[in-house]
Amino acid sequence: MHKVSIIIPLYNVEEYLETTVRSALAQTYTDIGIILVDDGSTDKSGAICDSLAAQDPRIRVIHKPNGGVSDSRNTGLDAADGEYIFFLDSDDIIAPDTIETLLGACEQGADLAIAGYVRFKNEPRTIHA
Repeated sequence: MHKVSIIIPLYNVEEYLETTVRSALAQTYTDIGIILVDDGSTDKSGAICDSLAAQDPRIRVIHKPNGGVSDSRNTGLDAADGEYIFFLDSDDIIAPDTIETLLGACEQGADLAIAGYVRFKNEPRTIHA
């Protein structure tokens, strides 16, 4: 059981997936489990998920027939074992202290923690660990 379950629903995002997952793995707070929910991808996303899971035991992969993002999030919720849940879109990245910061707010009594975002256009997506 992990303190925080990070759920990443995905469909045909082979171009972004590894960068997204690596940003989750690079968190300063490490008691996390990552659930990749492959929603019937027809590109290489499923194989990328399996490869990433083979590299880190905190990653679990669920392959399912296409049912949409809400169905994928619900599938992830059903599989989650964390006390807290964080949803991450499969084409986004998070800063290394995201989980630590939001968890700190929750543990100080917040019922819900929401973060802002920064939009990048025409910039390569990279994570610096």
